[in-house]
Amino acid sequence: MTPADYSDALVNFVFATNVAHQDVSGDVADSASAEVVCESLRPTPVRESVVLVAVSGEPDLSAFRRSPLGYPLIAADAGSAHPGLPDDVEVLGYVDATMTPGAQGVDADLVLGVDFLPETPGGPATGSELTAWRELIAGIEEFTQAVGRTLIRIWHGVPLSGGEGDFEWELLDCGYYLGMVELCGVIPTSSESQWEGPVLPPGYDFVVYEDHRSPEQHREPLLQLYTEAEADMPVGGLTRDVVPWTRKRWDHQLRDGEQSLMVVLVYFGVVAGLSEVRRMRGSDCAEQQITVVNRRHRGLNLSSALKYRLRKEVQERWPEVRSIYTAVAEDNEPMLVANYSVDFRETSRTQCFEKVF
Repeated sequence: MTPADYSDALVNFVFATNVAHQDVSGDVADSASAEVVCESLRPTPVRESVVLVAVSGEPDLSAFRRSPLGYPLIAADAGSAHPGLPDDVEVLGYVDATMTPGAQGVDADLVLGVDFLPETPGGPATGSELTAWRELIAGIEEFTQAVGRTLIRIWHGVPLSGGEGDFEWELLDCGYYLGMVELCGVIPTSSESQWEGPVLPPGYDFVVYEDHRSPEQHREPLLQLYTEAEADMPVGGLTRDVVPWTRKRWDHQLRDGEQSLMVVLVYFGVVAGLSEVRRMRGSDCAEQQITVVNRRHRGLNLSSALKYRLRKEVQERWPEVRSIYTAVAEDNEPMLVANYSVDFRETSRTQCFEKVF
């Protein structure tokens, strides 16, 4: 599809999101395409994403069909049966909400409209910017209660040097608490270092799988590792919201056009750890998924070995990829060590604010 195939509302949402992320990270490659965003909005059996558009005033939307929750439906692309957003509507911002079936919470990114983006991320906000921000907070709370969820996690990007600004204080005033902070950054796929990576202890080896094509004997152990990762990864003061991994969830993880590269650590042939990256086909950027080592095999620097081998596989199998984007909790010391061992460069922080109903 070409840019003309997407609605103005979707294009403006993607633009506002990309500008907000790039202002925070200082990285012009920190962006997503309209194609990727549109694909992410298609519901699957294991994930549902919704973008709510906050508008000023009370525009006449009586001709719009309504969702089961009562929201007017607008088009995302040219093939949609729904109309586009009227040109004279002022957009305050967007609520990008994601839900996993079986989970308690809604994960959300609040994105101010392009006319309300702050000049200095993490700095003081104008009265109109705060008014728009409050509308987004009210919007995600109304949505969360409408879908019957019991908690909200708002993921909010800030510069590395930024402290608590007006937007963060507004969340605190609305009853949210800062539960976790992640360091976000980039792992380069090339390195001038001659280091060959950690030496594996006797009995350990690597196998590599593309696009989740793993042999049957490894499928259940991999699912158990994914569940173990969700149960064990540091979440700070956030409510732990674990959904066990099933074959159905595994089979629907990759979106159309998405590729996966997974390095699996085995101990005498038995799955003991994994590290995975994904990218959209042909992209020069990849995104780190999880890196996890089975509880019985921790303390041997195996996460660093997995990260190093994964970067090497990316170099060889996806040579056009220049950067791997990743995020890690500030208090996750073992994973920070693993990331720094492969030249992790910090670019920004993400604060996660939570509110429980």
